[in-house]
Amino acid sequence: MHTPWQQMPDEPVSVNDCLVQALHEVFPQLLVGFEDGSMEDKMGARVHMMLAPHLPRLMTSPDMLTEALRVIIKNGREAIAETGREGDLWITTGRVALDEVEVIIRDNGVGIAPEDLPHIYELGWTTKKGKGMGFGLFWARDYILGINGRIEVESVWQEGTTFRLCLPAAV
Repeated sequence: MHTPWQQMPDEPVSVNDCLVQALHEVFPQLLVGFEDGSMEDKMGARVHMMLAPHLPRLMTSPDMLTEALRVIIKNGREAIAETGREGDLWITTGRVALDEVEVIIRDNGVGIAPEDLPHIYELGWTTKKGKGMGFGLFWARDYILGINGRIEVESVWQEGTTFRLCLPAAV
């Protein structure tokens, strides 16, 4: 008998743990060992992580948070690959306020064209014609707003994109 999918109850979650899990899902062959602590995958993307210690936990589903982060990290990796050169992905976490955790995911990929930027969260909208379904950022934004978080994006065409997430801490 088929059991339908059910949302697991929320629990205290480490945003850093979810980021590491999402990173390993997007970059399964990540190589570590550079003096500055950065990592590189076999496709030529370097990952720089600066995760703040002792952040407050978030009250959410770890699977849902990991998936939202995975979507944004994956888009960054794909944007870097589109350049045809090696690139960098920076991931940082910090505490914005007593009750808020910040995640910044920045890449130096192709960026988002100015005419496309207003549409990135629309269901079914994609720049990856024939490859993407236009669901990832729509879903990630919906999830983040659903936990009373915020998501902001800045992008410069041919230079890169920065996503800033502000997520409510369980205090």
